[in-house]
Amino acid sequence: MAAKDEINRIQSEIEHNQERLREDVSQIKEKVDETRAQLSPTGSVQRRILLFMGGAMALGFWVGYSNVPVPEIAKPAARTMLSTAGKQAVLALGRRI
Repeated sequence: MAAKDEINRIQSEIEHNQERLREDVSQIKEKVDETRAQLSPTGSVQRRILLFMGGAMALGFWVGYSNVPVPEIAKPAARTMLSTAGKQAVLALGRRI
């Protein structure tokens, strides 16, 4: 009888520990989600939208009124973006076939 009581006690401890572990895991997941939301660049922009809009406007005016060679900078960037998009499209089509 003592062995059966010991087995029941151990099983109840295991069940209790499993429940605590599930609770801990859910708390950890919540903390990870909160931290991810706090560190997200989109969250930072949303919290400081006016600052980022003002900065973008100031940068646009500065580029527009200074002698920054925008076409010479934009062409290589556009080529790189288009070639990357083309490669990704080919890879996506290759996976479907």
